[in-house]
Amino acid sequence: ILLYFFLTQVRHHVHAPSYIFFLAATPAVLSFALFILPDQIPDEIWHFFRALNFVSLGNGGMVSPSSIVWQKTPTSYRELAACLSAPADWGSTYVVTRDMSAYLSHLYVFSGLAVNVGRLMGLNPFVAYYLGRIANGCVFVLTGCWVINQMPLGKTIALIYFLNPMLIQQEASYSADAMVNVISFVFIAVVLSDFAKEHINSRDVVTIVVLSLLVCISKYAYAPLLLSLLLFLPRVPLARTRRAVVIGLIALFLLASYYLLFCYSGALMKPTIELVRSPITCAKILARSIAAVGPFWIESFLGNDLGNLTIHPWVPVFWLYWLLLVLSVFVNDDDNQLRLGTRHKVLAIAGPVISAVLIVLALRDWSVSVENVTDYIVGVQGRYFL
Repeated sequence: ILLYFFLTQVRHHVHAPSYIFFLAATPAVLSFALFILPDQIPDEIWHFFRALNFVSLGNGGMVSPSSIVWQKTPTSYRELAACLSAPADWGSTYVVTRDMSAYLSHLYVFSGLAVNVGRLMGLNPFVAYYLGRIANGCVFVLTGCWVINQMPLGKTIALIYFLNPMLIQQEASYSADAMVNVISFVFIAVVLSDFAKEHINSRDVVTIVVLSLLVCISKYAYAPLLLSLLLFLPRVPLARTRRAVVIGLIALFLLASYYLLFCYSGALMKPTIELVRSPITCAKILARSIAAVGPFWIESFLGNDLGNLTIHPWVPVFWLYWLLLVLSVFVNDDDNQLRLGTRHKVLAIAGPVISAVLIVLALRDWSVSVENVTDYIVGVQGRYFL
C-alpha cells in the first residue's frame, strides 16, 4: 500500500523534485535513525557525548549517563529493548575525558537540544539518544527540500544525490558531518541562487559572508567551496578592483604555500606537511592511493559499507544508483534558470576536487602513525567526500 501511494505521488508530482525527495527521504531517514543500534555508526558515540554537552567546549570533562558507555552499548535488539525499558538514570553519570574540542558546538545545536530536552523530561537515556538522531534527520530532510527548491539548476542531480544511502546514514546520526553537510548544501544553493539574480542586495551579501564563515570553521577541507564566489567577480564594476581581487587571491595562496613549505615546524599534521614539501613524491603517493583504495572510496561513498553494520546493498541496485547519479547530470527535464559557461563549470569542478585532495592528504598522519603505511594513504572512507 505504501509503495502504491509513493508511486502514485511520484507520478502526480513528477516535476516537483523537492516533494519527491520529501516522500523518499522521510522514511529513509527515520529507518536509519531508529533501526541502527547506538554506537554502530563509526565514532558516533563520541559525537553523542559532544552533543549532550554542546554548550561546553568539548575539551574533556563531558558528562554522560552511566548507561551509555563506549563499546558497552546494546549489540542486539533484545539488549536494546531491555535498555529502553530500564528506568532513567540521569543521576548516575561519569566523565568522558576524550578531547572533542575540534568539533565546534554549532554542529550539535539541533541534536544537542533534542537530547537535552529528553534529559529534562526525564526520558530514558536511550530514548533521548534516538531523539537527537531524529532531530538531525529532520533538519536534513527540511533543508534538502529547501535546497532543491532554491537551486536554479541541477534539481534532479540534487534529488538523487541527497538520497545517497551513506549521506542519509550520516544525516540520521550525531556525526558532526551531519551539520557540516547541511551548511555546505545551503551555501551552494544560496550562491547559485544569488548568481542567477541580475542584482543582489546587501542582505544577500551578508548571508553569503555568514555562510562562508560557517563553511570554513565547520570543516577546513570544505574551504575550497568558497572558490564558487569567483562566479560574482565579472559583476564587479571596476576592472582594477577585479584585478586586485585576483592578485590578492594569488598572493594569499603563495604566502600560505610558502609558510607551509618553508616556515611551519609544528607537530600538527606533520606527516602531511612533509609529504606536500615534496611535490613529486606527493603526486606518486596520491596516485598509489587512488590505485590501491580508490575503488573502496567509490563503493563506500555510495553506501556499500554502512559503518559497523556492514550493510551491503544488493549489487545491481548499487550500480543502478551510480548510473542514475551519473546520468542525471546529462539527462533530466529540469527547467534550469541558470546556464553555466566553461569557466563556471571549471570552478564548479575545481572546488570538490581540491576538497577531496585535502581530505586524502589530511589522513596521511593516521596512515603513517596508526596504520604504519607509508607507500599510500589509508584511513580515508567514502563518507568523508560527501
